[in-house]
Amino acid sequence: MLRVVVDQNVYWAGLHDALGVIVYDKRTQKNVPSDCVCLYIHVERSMKTFAKTVVRSKLSRIEPHDREALVEAVRLYHDSQVTRESASIRIQFVATSESVERVFHRSTCGWMKHVPRSSLIIFSNKEAAMRRGYSPCKFCHP
Repeated sequence: MLRVVVDQNVYWAGLHDALGVIVYDKRTQKNVPSDCVCLYIHVERSMKTFAKTVVRSKLSRIEPHDREALVEAVRLYHDSQVTRESASIRIQFVATSESVERVFHRSTCGWMKHVPRSSLIIFSNKEAAMRRGYSPCKFCHP
């Protein structure tokens, strides 16, 4: 595995015989069983969990000409995480234009799961929602 540091975040990248380029991010391991590992699969652009023994048995030796591709895969993964984190920070409070009660919610509230994106109203903060006449949800307590 190759250690790659991007913006003070440490990642490990490797070549797997079956999966291709894989990226290990320690921050994604919180809810993973101790005998498993969660990896970013570069080809699929997705995260998957595998048994550690399966991953270790199929790792390939990293040749000097592979390093550039591994570093690029880590950078792409890092950029996707930064974009996802900043998007979730910006979209904190939402409401629906179809609401009769004029209630606003946290973007993660269960009441907002099935609301079509076309009817979403996004607020930058609680005060903005309240200024427009919306009251806080009693379920998610924004």
